[in-house]
Amino acid sequence: MTAVPVTSKLPDVGVSIFAVQTRLANEHKAINLSQGFPDFDCDPALVEAVARAMHDGHNQYAPMPGVLALREAIAEKVQRVYGPAFDPATEVVVTSGATAGLFATLTTFVRPGDEVILFEPCYDSYVPVIRLSGGTPVYVSLRYPDYAVDWDAVRRAITPRTRAILVNTPHNPTGTMWTADDMRQLASIVDGTNIPAAYLAYRASFGSTSVSLPLTLGWSRDDRDSAIAPNRGRFQRLFGEWAVAGDARYLRGNYQLQQYVPLNRSWTVAFNGELGYGRGLEGRPFPVFKNFYSGGLGSVRGFEQSTLGPRDVTGLSIGGARKITLNGEVIAPLPGAGNDRTL
Repeated sequence: MTAVPVTSKLPDVGVSIFAVQTRLANEHKAINLSQGFPDFDCDPALVEAVARAMHDGHNQYAPMPGVLALREAIAEKVQRVYGPAFDPATEVVVTSGATAGLFATLTTFVRPGDEVILFEPCYDSYVPVIRLSGGTPVYVSLRYPDYAVDWDAVRRAITPRTRAILVNTPHNPTGTMWTADDMRQLASIVDGTNIPAAYLAYRASFGSTSVSLPLTLGWSRDDRDSAIAPNRGRFQRLFGEWAVAGDARYLRGNYQLQQYVPLNRSWTVAFNGELGYGRGLEGRPFPVFKNFYSGGLGSVRGFEQSTLGPRDVTGLSIGGARKITLNGEVIAPLPGAGNDRTL
């Protein structure tokens, strides 16, 4: 029987450093500090719960995303501890450990030509998955002796092809933990990019809730001949916020203008304009929940509500801290609707 040759897709990867260190530790009967092997047993209550589930017959093939009851429990805990609510039926997936979860995530989002920023030294499973997905690892070295992040180096590493930044805290293998300032630095770096870390970084800085005490000022004027189907006139609105205290401190301003010019009794030309500006104060990031969005009725027709502008790698709109919208429309009644221009 002729042996079938096997060719590695990554022939230069070699043996994991963890396997090498473990072999040497066993060979020399040394203490192995290369991996975090627990020196204590699992909680007996967990062992009993697993055994009880097995005896109760929960041994069949599970649905591809995981048992629904488990996904429901995960969604409930995530909402209770971290804040965001996820649909267990469509937004929660159970994986066989963190490495399998990373593999699924990276192979889903990383495309040929994409770049992924890594903080080295790093967990040795990152690079092979990125390369198998057609991506390129981009390394940013942590600074000895405290293994802190060089944020200027991170800024230099980001290019238009950057697809993701892998954040690992507590860091493997150095054990370094990111501070709230590190999270704010990350948020400021990815603001305005397609890297979907801004929400996570903001939550990591301020927790599942944040407090702000904004002073607000608003002004509006409306001299349109109709609020529903105007033919002439102008609508203006100015609104400002200044959050002077609390966790989230920021400035946010918004100006909206709608001008209606009649062509005749039924036809109207409408001009819409909107400006938005926001920034964080005292070195803090602009709150992501205050981002501006465009698209839809009252903004730019032909697009679903709030779908214009920056998107993350999942395709979801994430808004931004700046906004300029200008568009024109011709409003006329549908044939057969008479003078009813609300259709």
